[in-house]
Amino acid sequence: MQFKDNCIDLIFNFGVTSDCSEEEAMTIRLTNKVALIMIVAATPYFFIFHHFHLTLAGNFVLLVLALYFMVFIFNRVQWVSASQMINILSQSIIILPFYTLHLGHSSGAHLMYVPLSILPFIIFNPTKQVRVKWLSNICIYTSFILVTIIQHTRPELAISLSSEATKIIYYIAFITTFCLVIPQIVVFYQAQLNAKDLLKSTNNQLNSTLIKLKESREAQALLTQHSDYAKLVQSIAHEFKNPLQMLQGTAEIGLLKDKQNTELFETIIKSVERLNNVIQPLLLYLNKKTSYVFESINIIKVVDEIITLSKANCKSKSIELTFEHDIDEIFIFADGQFIGQVIINLLTNAIQAISGAGGAIRILIEYDSFLVNKNMVQAIKLSIKDTGCGIPEEKINSIFMPYESNYSNEHNLGLGLSIVAKIIKDHHGQIKVHSDVGVGTTVAIWLPLSKSGESNAKDVDQMFELDDSFFET
Repeated sequence: MQFKDNCIDLIFNFGVTSDCSEEEAMTIRLTNKVALIMIVAATPYFFIFHHFHLTLAGNFVLLVLALYFMVFIFNRVQWVSASQMINILSQSIIILPFYTLHLGHSSGAHLMYVPLSILPFIIFNPTKQVRVKWLSNICIYTSFILVTIIQHTRPELAISLSSEATKIIYYIAFITTFCLVIPQIVVFYQAQLNAKDLLKSTNNQLNSTLIKLKESREAQALLTQHSDYAKLVQSIAHEFKNPLQMLQGTAEIGLLKDKQNTELFETIIKSVERLNNVIQPLLLYLNKKTSYVFESINIIKVVDEIITLSKANCKSKSIELTFEHDIDEIFIFADGQFIGQVIINLLTNAIQAISGAGGAIRILIEYDSFLVNKNMVQAIKLSIKDTGCGIPEEKINSIFMPYESNYSNEHNLGLGLSIVAKIIKDHHGQIKVHSDVGVGTTVAIWLPLSKSGESNAKDVDQMFELDDSFFET
């Protein structure tokens, strides 16, 4: 039974290749089903006609079978439209006119026009092949009308059949017509279901694409806001720097000349140095160009190495650290050192977010895609999920701005996540954060799988200078 099912599936899928679209594959399977049904229906007539010594009619069955076998050949070479037309034209122009005129009206051959008139509604796409479908119907109805007229005006064209042969051939024609109509209705119903499934799948893909487009637009809008913020901060920092230098210089001169106010001048100098320690890293961060060395790197290996370094820290806090991936090697075109810096920053934040003993951090890498300038880019998605304290919703959009870190101290100036955002942007990637207070935080980054034709060493311009072509209508 299984062997029989496999053989039928092989026949139905004859000509379907990996290069075929879902719609083309469905059309090929449909025409193959119709051709197989017609071959099965036509074969018994070869023996029936020869039994009644109707040699010409019997031999003509061989031509009918050859025409239907051509359907499979055309499908094999991807001539799908030709195979569709063979199904229609071979019957309406050759097969049915011959048998109807040769055997006469009493043979019931004209009954075969009934399943033939249903066929165009089955094998032609109802939206893309409307004109061809109606032309096929016109051809079928025209053939039927002409054959009927010729039968009544030239009855001598029909051969003389015995009453027994006429009765048997008519009954067989009637049964064949009924047996062809039922499978055609079933095939038509299956085709409608397949079309609905295909439409549903297409709609789901469209909805997914629209969601990603919305997320990308929101991410770009957020970066634009960060750009304005960064430019404002840069301008303010420059305005502060010059007066501070003048103030420091004046205090140093005063320290040398006015010994009575030494404590005051020392306090001023220390305050200026403290302010410089805040402003100088910010100016460097906003102004400098970063030189990357792009090359093919195994992101799995990069993460593994960082996890090895972080295990001791996690163990000391009883944090369970896991890394999930289905493939041992996933290569991206990136600077391994800077991508490593991104992962270290995010992993460090995840560890710091878990207060007290216990908790878990899960790192997951999977294939995904995201939208850039209205183009879908194949990428890897790296997610770092923690069970820490979480981030309030009102702070989510500001965590990538400088000095927004919750862990600022003398060694951490609050630029960690800002640097992460800059590196991901420079790698033409995307970053997204989801967090629930008291539950945990998930940071997901997307990095393109393939390079974009850029050189291995490249200078990346200042942060936040965005291309607005994404928002063009």
